[in-house]
Amino acid sequence: MPCAVKLQVHKARGLGYDRDEDGRYVEVSLHDHVQFSTRSSGPPDCPVWNDSITLELTDDFALQDYPLRLGVCSGEGGPPDHGAVSIDLEQILHSRGGSAEDMDADSIVSMQGWFPLFDTMSGVRGQILVSVKMQFVGDQSYNDRVTSSVGVRFFSIATPPQPNTLAVEFLFGLVEELKVVQDPEYHWRDYIRSNRSSNEERLHVFHTSAMQARRQLGKKVLQLGANAVLGYREYVDLEGDKTDRLCIRAHGTAALLGTPLGGASIQVSPLSPQLPFTRPPASPGAAKVTDMTADETFGIGASSSLRRGFLPPLAPALVRATSDSPSGGCARDRDFDQSLMRRGTFHTLDRLPIDVQIAFGGVVAARAVKVFSSRTTQDSREAWWTELREELLSHANALGGDTIAGYREHISIYDGVAMLSAMGTDT
Repeated sequence: MPCAVKLQVHKARGLGYDRDEDGRYVEVSLHDHVQFSTRSSGPPDCPVWNDSITLELTDDFALQDYPLRLGVCSGEGGPPDHGAVSIDLEQILHSRGGSAEDMDADSIVSMQGWFPLFDTMSGVRGQILVSVKMQFVGDQSYNDRVTSSVGVRFFSIATPPQPNTLAVEFLFGLVEELKVVQDPEYHWRDYIRSNRSSNEERLHVFHTSAMQARRQLGKKVLQLGANAVLGYREYVDLEGDKTDRLCIRAHGTAALLGTPLGGASIQVSPLSPQLPFTRPPASPGAAKVTDMTADETFGIGASSSLRRGFLPPLAPALVRATSDSPSGGCARDRDFDQSLMRRGTFHTLDRLPIDVQIAFGGVVAARAVKVFSSRTTQDSREAWWTELREELLSHANALGGDTIAGYREHISIYDGVAMLSAMGTDT
């Protein structure tokens, strides 16, 4: 969906003082869009811009693949020698909530705050105050629905959420994504560029590759009928000069989350099918869940219309029509309370929902030694981890189980030789 990202660069503070500089500039980049602000006013250590910059994008999925980067430069045209910051705009994209038809033409979601300016050679150099606004044009096309993963929430916590905040409807199991990219450290341009430029290029590859892997993972989650990932983990494997590649691995447990029984009705994501669903009436004394404001979400002063976590409806496999449900709708089958997780797969959670009845068999582990070469492909790397997982499940079956909880992966690489490890608890 086309959208416009509008930035208001206000000012900076805590920058170093240089008598030879008569002004500073801000470089704003997003994917292949690069613009510079006007020259600053005020003292060099606290420059003021109050400049507006607009970036127009034809596809909003680019906001999930590339961060918004702001860097403070001594001269127009860069480089950002006074530090830079990369801002992930996906949270603003999630906060949109409904379809474009439901939003006014002037409706804008935004965030504002102080962001640290980090320099790869000298650390944090200061802070910059910016406001980011986003306005969407038109409704989602079919291409947006295929390429976008908006509506999927990622949580690094390896435990289910508190029952009074979000209810776990079903745990689908492990979802994973692996992405291999060129390591800029071994590119021929690295011989002619400065140390600062080399470091920034590598950080940029880390950030964009991780965001792209996360979007691909989100697409798999939507295909399962889930709307969240619990126990989310990201790993960066530096393979060295044997392959000149970086491997980004991301995985977690796909879950279907909903509001508690005493909470309000689920807000339907525009990317999910419209399924009829009616919650039972709230019981007396039940806790009421309220939406968080932008101030609570980001911890900064903001004037916006951000809403917290709209969630897709329950998957078709978890609802059934009942004659005694209000308005002829659907109600949760209580039989599923004893089976809230898919068996025969992996779960990255350290603690399972209290409604799940399980028996522990013990710790199972699998290891393998692999050798990298210039002919090692992405499919080869995926096959290595698949073999380990299959071996892990075979160990679990030998102990009388069929599911792995607390699943963890680890890899150690030295001189082109890799030791792959996978372990978990048989349940």
